[in-house]
Amino acid sequence: MNTVTSAFPSPPARLAIGIGFAVAVAAVVTALWLRSDSLADEQYGDVTLLERVQGDPAVPIPEFQRAIIADGRVTVEEAAEARERTFVCLREAGLSPIAGETILSYHLAPISASERDPEGVRAVSEACQAQHLDYVMTAYAIQDTPYIHPAAREKAISECLAAKGIAASPPLRDDIERLMQDESKRDSVVFCTNEGWSEFAPD
Repeated sequence: MNTVTSAFPSPPARLAIGIGFAVAVAAVVTALWLRSDSLADEQYGDVTLLERVQGDPAVPIPEFQRAIIADGRVTVEEAAEARERTFVCLREAGLSPIAGETILSYHLAPISASERDPEGVRAVSEACQAQHLDYVMTAYAIQDTPYIHPAAREKAISECLAAKGIAASPPLRDDIERLMQDESKRDSVVFCTNEGWSEFAPD
């Protein structure tokens, strides 16, 4: 399947186009990671979950998602509500979301190019996710992981990728987005930008 994904923060998550659309928490966290790296050095050691998710203060978080994340914890019920709101948005646009195996994952029922313009479908999907789901999804995924300074995390991700035979060096934004388009490397990139990097992080 030809998958288009983005790697950590911008508007978040790009959906997959091909046989169908697929969205997984891991891919979204990879996407949001790029944006969150804008946290300033002086914030290190005292960064709220909301700040970790937002990254750039100039990019507003939709109020529904901000309210969920503001107390520093995203519950299963809140995550489920965010996904359901996304589903309602997608259905209103004529799309058919199907729940995945995890609380925040889903895919869209296959749509042929003759029925809907793939770019138009992707734009609608991204808009629904950006309004109702992306930030909540990221917060839910990272809320139990300790904060690490972006520079140290980039170095750890680079080392994780190198251990898998993939060359990438800080700043990683361009390399990650390029590598995510290579199906043979995508799984390794998602692994290293999510949990894999922690094995190479400084103590």
